[in-house]
Amino acid sequence: MEWIKSILEKHTDADGKLNLGEAIKEINEEAPKNVVPKDVYNKVAVEKKKAEAKVKEYEGTKLTDEEQRQKAIDDANAEKEKYQKMANKLEVEKILITAGMQEDDYKDFIDGIVTADADTSKTVATAMANTFKTKLEAAEAKAKNDNLKNTPRPGGGDGSSGETKSKDIQLAESLAANAGSKGGISAYLEGDNK
Repeated sequence: MEWIKSILEKHTDADGKLNLGEAIKEINEEAPKNVVPKDVYNKVAVEKKKAEAKVKEYEGTKLTDEEQRQKAIDDANAEKEKYQKMANKLEVEKILITAGMQEDDYKDFIDGIVTADADTSKTVATAMANTFKTKLEAAEAKAKNDNLKNTPRPGGGDGSSGETKSKDIQLAESLAANAGSKGGISAYLEGDNK
């Protein structure tokens, strides 16, 4: 794109004003010399891909027996690691599901904890499952306590300090209050409070 820059500089005067009409006219004249048409570019890109594929194929035929064996071993090891990760992922999912998790709970992070090493994957999954289980149990206990706090007490009491007192307690308190003014229980029994 240097050619456009040079044209714009060429048509800019000392004051920094651009003669846009002349710049566009010259850009249109120079464009065919500097720009590749899209259909030509696409054709060259396709040919380039074909050529790269042929070179790769040719290089494959020119590998020595030792290089071909090593390539086969590398490919087999890559496949082995892929299947080991898949097996480890199943084990990790089993651990997480046993802890009470569902797929939506672990789908975002499971690929991050699964490795080709089964022991490491299981250790991390177990730690996460234990943490999840502990949090779940704590949440359930809190919900149970909250439900118990909101449950009214039997017998009409509301759990506050102003509980309804039984008639026996009310009578005893009344007698105790009147004990000093009218002679207490003896006055009550003699008939003053009938």
